[in-house]
Amino acid sequence: MKTEIDVPDLPAAIEAARGRAGISVSEVCREAGISRHYWYNLVRDREVAIAEPTLRKIEDVLKTDFGVSFEEGDRP
Repeated sequence: MKTEIDVPDLPAAIEAARGRAGISVSEVCREAGISRHYWYNLVRDREVAIAEPTLRKIEDVLKTDFGVSFEEGDRP
């Protein structure tokens, strides 16, 4: 099983979900256990991969599912 995956369009989807949830960047970062620096790199598509635990924490905070699978051979 992969531990990181590159998902096109995920940065925009994450930022859009945050906007819909009405949660500040600071709150998402605090609750997901990530830095603001990492968040901004992620949503600005400067990060080329995201670890599954990190994505799952962001999904939990934003109460969404981005439909990303980390299984070998699967495509998002």
